[in-house]
Amino acid sequence: MKLDYIPCGARFMIRSYRPTDPLLSTQWHLVDIGRLGFTQVDSLAGMERIWADYRGAGVSVGIWDDGVQSGHWDLAANYDATRQITVGGTLNAGQPVAVGDNHGTAVAGLIAADDNGQGGVGVAPDAKITGVRIFGGADDINTQWARYLLTLDNLSRFDVTNHSYGSTPDYFLFADTAKFEASLAAGRGGLGTINVKSAGNHNTDGIGTALDASRATVSVAALTADGQVASYSAYGAHILVSAPAGSVTTDRLGLAGYNTATGGDYTNGFGGTSASAPVTAGVVSLMLDANDRLGWRDVQAILAYSAQATGSLVTGNTSFETSGWRTNGADNWNGGGLHYSNDYGFGMINAHAAVWMAEVWTLMQGGSAVSANEARAVTGTLAVNRAITDNATTSYNFNVGSVVELEHVGLTLTLTHSDWTDLRITLTSPDGTEISVFDGSSGTSATADFGLTYTFGLEGFRGELSNGLWTVRVSDVAAGDSGVLSSVGFTGYGAAETVNDVYHYTDEVLAALARTNGGTRLVLADTDGGKDWIDAAPMWRDLSLDLRAGTTSTLGGMAFLTIAAGAAIENAVGGDGNDTITGNDGDNILVGMRGNDVLLGGAGTDTAWFYGLSSDYAIVDQSGWFSVNSLSGIYGYDALADIEFARFDDMVVNLLAGFTDTVAPVVRAMTPAVGASLVDVGANIVLTFDEAVQAGSGYFVIQGWDGTYLAMGATDGQVSFSGNTVTINPTGLLTAGLSYYVVVSEGAVLDQAQNAVAAWGSATQSAFTTRPAGNMIVGTAANNVLNGTGAADLMQGLAGNDTLSGGAGNDTLHGGTGFDRMSGGPGDDVYSVDSTRDLVSEGANAGFDTVRTVLASYTLGSNVEGVVYEGVDKFTGTGNALGNMLQGGDGNDLLSGLAGSDTIVGGAGADRIIGGAGLDVLYGMAGADTFVFAVRTDSTAAAADVIMDFVQGQDRIDLAMLDGNALLSSRQAFGTQIVTDFTGIAGQLRVSMVDGGVLVQGDVDGNYTADFAIRVFGPTGLLTAGDFIF
Repeated sequence: MKLDYIPCGARFMIRSYRPTDPLLSTQWHLVDIGRLGFTQVDSLAGMERIWADYRGAGVSVGIWDDGVQSGHWDLAANYDATRQITVGGTLNAGQPVAVGDNHGTAVAGLIAADDNGQGGVGVAPDAKITGVRIFGGADDINTQWARYLLTLDNLSRFDVTNHSYGSTPDYFLFADTAKFEASLAAGRGGLGTINVKSAGNHNTDGIGTALDASRATVSVAALTADGQVASYSAYGAHILVSAPAGSVTTDRLGLAGYNTATGGDYTNGFGGTSASAPVTAGVVSLMLDANDRLGWRDVQAILAYSAQATGSLVTGNTSFETSGWRTNGADNWNGGGLHYSNDYGFGMINAHAAVWMAEVWTLMQGGSAVSANEARAVTGTLAVNRAITDNATTSYNFNVGSVVELEHVGLTLTLTHSDWTDLRITLTSPDGTEISVFDGSSGTSATADFGLTYTFGLEGFRGELSNGLWTVRVSDVAAGDSGVLSSVGFTGYGAAETVNDVYHYTDEVLAALARTNGGTRLVLADTDGGKDWIDAAPMWRDLSLDLRAGTTSTLGGMAFLTIAAGAAIENAVGGDGNDTITGNDGDNILVGMRGNDVLLGGAGTDTAWFYGLSSDYAIVDQSGWFSVNSLSGIYGYDALADIEFARFDDMVVNLLAGFTDTVAPVVRAMTPAVGASLVDVGANIVLTFDEAVQAGSGYFVIQGWDGTYLAMGATDGQVSFSGNTVTINPTGLLTAGLSYYVVVSEGAVLDQAQNAVAAWGSATQSAFTTRPAGNMIVGTAANNVLNGTGAADLMQGLAGNDTLSGGAGNDTLHGGTGFDRMSGGPGDDVYSVDSTRDLVSEGANAGFDTVRTVLASYTLGSNVEGVVYEGVDKFTGTGNALGNMLQGGDGNDLLSGLAGSDTIVGGAGADRIIGGAGLDVLYGMAGADTFVFAVRTDSTAAAADVIMDFVQGQDRIDLAMLDGNALLSSRQAFGTQIVTDFTGIAGQLRVSMVDGGVLVQGDVDGNYTADFAIRVFGPTGLLTAGDFIF
């Protein structure tokens, strides 16, 4: 089909919305973040396009500050008093009280001042805001620290929180950091609360404030109106992004506030990083409005990848900058690495790019990036013991073996030095990216006099791989002092390595090519397989995007991408322009988004993806191609050729079969997020499908690891269907501190064309853990001794060599870094083990206890029943004599149950699973798994092991170590001939269909009787010799 034969229609006019609020024209920060693309300036065009579709509706923002005046006429419509918090039974009303309580009201206006035709407008004018007063009153951060910490237990009540406050860097880990980290797992049903934090106004290296340097916060630097870093803004390797310090915002009513003139309900005197944080929080609110499935890690990634160059990278003006820009070793941003600066982070936020990326992010990524699926590459503590010589540099190289696509690096150093401010510290990655870790500007000369152990949080390595040789350099740059570098520890946080790549292209791509004279950025070479995406969602100009190898794609008529010979990119997302997207010979997913687009599938089975219901579009067969017209005007008029399917939110249309829907619905997401912990026992479980669904005739099961379960029919009152979601209400019957997984039976869910969902859910596919009842007990960076309350406690030791004793109750114990001793006591306890020197101690018959670990190998100690692997490498897990639960990860794991009746779950990868003695239940899950039987008494006819998900042609049963003929002295293999009845010959293997599965039996002595047996579920027919290893 030639492109010339497909009419595109008239030029598409994209929707826009401009509020009529009179002060909008003075709110210069909205112009800076609201520009359209990279080259357009002094325009709200990008912001107006976003506001036409998203204004923060349904997003809740908590503002930790000195109070928010809820009755302000530009805030009242968005103030949500229902989310006000209580501390120790006392309401924190979140209102300003003292004369000077003006700060929080100004912050609130930047986030969510209403678009009501009066005053100004917030970045997210429909978001809901709630104040939490922590300056003054009973929960004051300066005088009532313990009560302030209790306010932080409510971070997870909100989707987004803003924290426009801070302290000078002191290189000490306080207890507030653990509270913020807990909100990443507990907030938004496991998707995580997004905590936005101002970088500070002290114009020094701010990495020494542990909360700012934590991955639990988005640290934001401040910019002036011309995009330069502000003279006062703190900086450091922990800065994620920067934002303008908007000055025009709401003020306390009347004579109160910053503006004391009559009618002074607004001020133009606000600013600092106190303003850059809420501007960013507003953009995050728009992102969550566009896609409420974003995990906290997704949000941070989008902010980084959508940020645009600013400051000296654009103007050459280095005023107030402390470090230059660098390009890191990633390969997925505009054809190469991301730009990064300790002053600006990845750059200035751009609302248009961020929100349009957010809209399609989970489609491209295949799910939500959350705490539960975060991967880690951990070295443990590496002894260095090298002198930091006066006026010299000490270097230390170390190797990281695990492969993680990095998002954040935690570098832990232990050192002493007689003048901390003499030091300069850098970290260099295997890709050669060197980041300044510390520049000597913060802390005091005495900070490390008596030893310092501190974790520096670094953002600039995002997109690089963790494995390889890293180098720490500690330089003493002034005479008279010296010290010792005692140890180094590295933790790389991010995503498990995958061949499914996403390449992001923004409107800055032409500038990025110009800065490097094209070079390798122009050519995209992906030859590692997988299902790959090109993300051009932030583009606003007309795009010609061709996925065929050897072709060149253009933006506004200028070449920006060439697909290398031999490369295969399967899928693509377009932007706002009238785009032409051409597929290759593979199975392509093409998403035009806004504009009048032409989608050409080519060979293969191709799908055009549309947002909204099928009833929102008119589909017409144009004799050789199809037109798809957005009736709302949001997405334009698209022309489709050589495309087999059109996917909408409620159905998948077969374009070649008379527009019929022949595709069954598929689960795309679950709330709580898969792997989420700290889930409320009364929380609903929401399954999101890829199209509209209705009740079928099957059932839903919430299965507990302790053997208990809740079962509900699809038409029961506890199950409700709405659009493309199914909500399951467990009615508060779940047990605190217990792991569960959700199972959907085949046929329980139907789409509108009566296509039935396949069976879904397993211990790795749909698992979550409920919040332990009881208290959170948090230590410090020192060596702590923490004792539980006798109820269900969540205990976190943080850094140091800690001793944690849970006592009675279902406790969760996390020692943190260091060598920790943990004892849960009676109850079903969960231990987090991240060091080979962590010690877990349990008493006999003291509950069902589980270790969750990132270690590559773990053997359960006495009286501990379960182990769950949370790392990214291959894992060796070994049980004990009890009935164990062993769960692997995504690598090629070796799991051995030993004695006891065990449940073993392989996970992804090609796993070897050995049940051992006892009646074992075995799950291979994804990958080509091998189930090993070495001793015939391990699986007898009376107590046969059960393989629950055997896939013929993929999985195998290994009998090579079994003696097939007990009548001979040496070991004999079973014969490869499978029989249906024993005939009195030793070494026969019999298979038969029994109770919906396959029963495998062996006769080793020729007495017509089975000497061992295995029950196998999954196959639809009898097993053959090819399913075994003899």
